[in-house]
Amino acid sequence: MLKPLLVAFDFDHTIIDDNSDIVVRNLIPTTEIPAEVQDLYRSDGWTAYMQQIFYILHSKGITSAQIKDVINKIPVIPGLDDVMKFLHKNNSEIIVVSDSNSVFINEWLKNASLDSLINHVFTNPARFNPEGCLEIEMYHAQDWCTICTKNLCKGHILDTYIEDRKKNGVNQQLAIFDFDHTLVHGDTTTILEGIFQEGEDVSDKKIVHSLSKDVVKIMNDQYCDWHSKGVKHEQLREKMLEIRITDCMEDLVKFLKNDNTEIVILSDLNTILINDWLRIWNLEPYIDKVISNPSTISYKKNKYSESLSSDSWLCPVRLIVGATSRHVD
Repeated sequence: MLKPLLVAFDFDHTIIDDNSDIVVRNLIPTTEIPAEVQDLYRSDGWTAYMQQIFYILHSKGITSAQIKDVINKIPVIPGLDDVMKFLHKNNSEIIVVSDSNSVFINEWLKNASLDSLINHVFTNPARFNPEGCLEIEMYHAQDWCTICTKNLCKGHILDTYIEDRKKNGVNQQLAIFDFDHTLVHGDTTTILEGIFQEGEDVSDKKIVHSLSKDVVKIMNDQYCDWHSKGVKHEQLREKMLEIRITDCMEDLVKFLKNDNTEIVILSDLNTILINDWLRIWNLEPYIDKVISNPSTISYKKNKYSESLSSDSWLCPVRLIVGATSRHVD
């Protein structure tokens, strides 16, 4: 049996237009979170941190109904519901791989009437105990990947899923990957900001990037700012070496290519930075196509990126429909 496409979605900032953990955490003021709980993220990881947050929420009288309510109010990324419906209609497999938890994801998908489109959700198991406190477990405890969190390695999950489907007679022809937070560990623009603006707090800029639809304008403003400070393209290329590939994703990309799978990168970054990075990490031969904002370098105009779509940002509906149309006709 042949499926034309396997699509793996993250949940936060991919299907939904927010971070589900942060939305729930914000049910109480951050001033009510003790310092020892804040430190858990550094010592024991995000899952342990969120478990303590759930205990605090419960102690403050926050109910399961309130948690579900704020989760269900998170909007979908504009157009992603149409993307998922299109893919499902055209005989594609859709899986969700997320470091959120099963309660948040399943509750939101069901409320949005999208649960029937999903073949499988890979995430940290969670449930409300009899007292109404949300309890979360690690998806797995892994020590083979030093880049991913210890509770969930997305590359390993994808690799295992594809292998299992092959054993069941299902072969995938095409794999689509995002660039930031998938092939690379982190957000490229934010990492570069941190490199070129050491000592400055770039967290607020990261929030602006994630909330604004005019991503291309924000990127161009950033590149022009770097250029005005004397940063050249050659320096950007050198700094791309500092952006690490996710360990398991490198193995997965090579495995897929050896298995004659077409590999596409779909990203709202830009073609110059992505292609530079692929060449630096010797992955360019494994990638069939990069679909991203076309980029040019013009030192006269300080313009580094051009919008791929007419409304100045990368539309996931148009891009995915375009990328997959030749496989489902």
